[in-house]
This record gives sequence, C-alpha cells and structure tokens, in this order.
Amino acid sequence: MRISWKSLLSSFSLMLLSSVLLLLLFEVALRNFAPQPLYSYEQGLFTSSADFGYSLTPLAKGLHSQPEYSYFIRANSYGFRGKEPRFDAQYRVLILGDSFGMGQGVGEGKNLAELSQIYFNDRDVDVDIFNTSLAGYSGINQLKVLHKFVKTYKPKLVILLFYWNDVGARRSLSVQNGYLVVNAGNKYTAPFREWLNNHSHLYSLVRRFYYIQKTKGEVKRGLGGQYADSDMETTIKYINEMKTIWELNKPAFVVVLLPREGIYEGTAEFRRSKKTFIDMLTKNSVLARDWTLELPPNDRNHLNYKIDHHWNEAGHAYFAKVLTRLIEEMKKDD
Repeated sequence: MRISWKSLLSSFSLMLLSSVLLLLLFEVALRNFAPQPLYSYEQGLFTSSADFGYSLTPLAKGLHSQPEYSYFIRANSYGFRGKEPRFDAQYRVLILGDSFGMGQGVGEGKNLAELSQIYFNDRDVDVDIFNTSLAGYSGINQLKVLHKFVKTYKPKLVILLFYWNDVGARRSLSVQNGYLVVNAGNKYTAPFREWLNNHSHLYSLVRRFYYIQKTKGEVKRGLGGQYADSDMETTIKYINEMKTIWELNKPAFVVVLLPREGIYEGTAEFRRSKKTFIDMLTKNSVLARDWTLELPPNDRNHLNYKIDHHWNEAGHAYFAKVLTRLIEEMKKDD
C-alpha cells in the first residue's frame, strides 16, 4: 500500500499541531496551579557596561517576579541598586557582592546594606554604605568595581559578600537583547531562549528538574558541594588582585563567606572545600568571616525563600545586624 507524500505531510502536521497544543496546555496548567520560578527580570533592566561588564541601566526601574515574591528594582545613577553614594562621608563602606547582597527578592530599603545604613542614620553616625552588589556578579566584575571606585569613592572599608556559586567563575554574564544572559548565543536563537527563561513555566520546570537530578546524582556519588582546587585557586586569584588594590589604597578589606543553602549544605564534601578555601585566604593574609557561624542555633529556615533560597525580608533584617556589627568593629579599629 502506497502512502502519498500529501498524506504523510498531513499526518506530520497533525502531530505537530497536537504537540504544540499539548505544550500550551501544560504551560497554562503550570501557570495556574504550579507556578515556576522564572528568570523574570524585565527586559532592559540590565545594560552592558564598559567599566564592569554589565550593570543595571542607570536610573531604571523594573519589576522582578517569582512565585514567592514580586518587587521593584530602582537603579541609581551608577547602575547599582539603592541610594546615591556620599563621597564626603567620614567613614565610607564599599560593598561588593552578587544577588544576595543586591537583595534579590526584597523591595526597596529592605536589603541588608540599606537596613544597616538606616541604623547608622538613626544614630547620626557619619557612615555611608555604597552597595555595588548585583545579580550574577563574580570576582571578574567585582574586581572592576573595586578598581573603579577605590580612588573616587575612597572607601575606608571594603566588604566582599562571597557566595559559593562564584567559585571557579571564569567569565562574566553579559547583556543580550536587553536580557542578562549566562552565555551570549546566536543572535537569532538566544533572544528566544531568554524569552523562554523569562516567560515559560514549562521551560523553567524542565530546567529545574534537570539541575535537581544532577545535584542529587553528585551527592549520591560523594561530590555534593565539592570544589576542585583549580576552581578555588581561580577565585583566590581574583581576591588577591583585589588585595593588591586595597593594599595600595589602604582601606580595610574583609571577605564574608555567606551561608550556602540548598542540597549541598552540610555535606562533608562542602565542609572540606570550605576549609580548604578559608585556608587559602589565610595563607594569602586575607581577613575572612564565616557568617554560617552567625546563624541562629535553632530555626534558620525562616530566613530564606523555600524555592529560590535567597534571603527574604527576615533574612536581610537578620544579616543587617551582623553587617552593622562588622562595620562598627572595623570602624573602631580604623
């Protein structure tokens, strides 16, 4: 029995249409009954920067939404979140960091740096905190930020808020088609991929499932949270370059190791890697503080979002007090 090309094409078209309709049905069902955490930074909120690789678009205002939160981000004239820095303050603090320091998930005036600034303002203490933390930043970007502002802002104290996904970072994120992307791709396919990142709950579910299974597999094989020495050495290299800059310009410098959340936390592999990393910092005469030791002894789950794992408002309020104590301690020793 011969099957005509016309019949085959018709069958294929019907299958394709059915598949598309099924995908759309799954998408609608997820949106209504099981929303997924999308990337969801509004297009145009980030811009390329000759100085830092990328930054927020200066003076922009944009929405960032997830199933657990929705908040506005306002950028100052330098392309960072928060108030304008005061270059004439008596004691100036420059904060370097990533999405944790930026306050991903909390509204204006709610991240740890802004809450610490309120504390000093209320007590008429002439401290200015310039928070340059930004989602996706690693040593690559933070080194450029420090180089840019160490001579103009002239901080008395530099604090690097270090989170563990920065270990081994060898290239910066970039901005393509108005979106912040991990890997800039083909100019035709990349915008579609980033559109899916920002809009498709089904795409997000598939991506999350892949990484969850990958992580579980690593834990099962005894690799949960284990970092290669070469990756840690890459990170130490950037920190040492920061050290060279602050040694020449004389601000105090502290690396704050932020608590790691998620499935790797507490594994023996991660504890060994953290000890190795701290030993590397000590060997290079870099002052480090482990904020895992600052966590409350009992209930700590209320400090983080359950899916996203970033600090919520309670978490930022808690660590704002820890940050304030650190600044007061370093200021006293100045």
